[in-house]
Amino acid sequence: DSDDNLSNDNGTIQQQQLHLQDSTHPHILKVILDEKNWYSLYIGGGIKHEGMEEAMSSATKLPKAQFESSITLANLTGYLDRTMFQYTVDQTSTSRLLFCHERPFYTWFPEESVAAQSILAMMKGSQYSLGVRALVDTVDYESTRSYKEYQRLVQWRLDNTGNVSRPEMAPDMYWGIDWTLALRDVVPRKDSVLPYAAD
Repeated sequence: DSDDNLSNDNGTIQQQQLHLQDSTHPHILKVILDEKNWYSLYIGGGIKHEGMEEAMSSATKLPKAQFESSITLANLTGYLDRTMFQYTVDQTSTSRLLFCHERPFYTWFPEESVAAQSILAMMKGSQYSLGVRALVDTVDYESTRSYKEYQRLVQWRLDNTGNVSRPEMAPDMYWGIDWTLALRDVVPRKDSVLPYAAD
């Protein structure tokens, strides 16, 4: 027989009280989980993946170098969530901003709500995850399509695993639902002689 009593203290302490009972000796077991907050910071450089194929097939075109920085915060709210900020800029001053936040699906609802309890009552309900992703990026297609694409998007994803960067990394069968709102601006390449004309 079990009776769960969960409380949260500053997002780090959870208490769970279990009543274990057999036919002759009842026992009460109290388990206290102290969930730590973690962060990681990365600063470095690399080669931009866009245009890599063109650079490998061309004797004159070189791949673009880029500066990368990111910070990842784990368990920021005490619900095994993951938050990441990333900024990159390449040698042509083209920048990219990325924000991601992912947490268990039931934690988006009040703890005692019907929705949260219904999700937890499902098989592996605590593994269902809902995340949000915001991106501002410029994709350079000038070498192959004669234009650049300025992207701004917001994406929501509901899946059954959580904290998996790619579906093929899921330990079990993966399913997910994505909703994306995106704005795209296409900027034609400028003529090399007449700056007001498109190529």
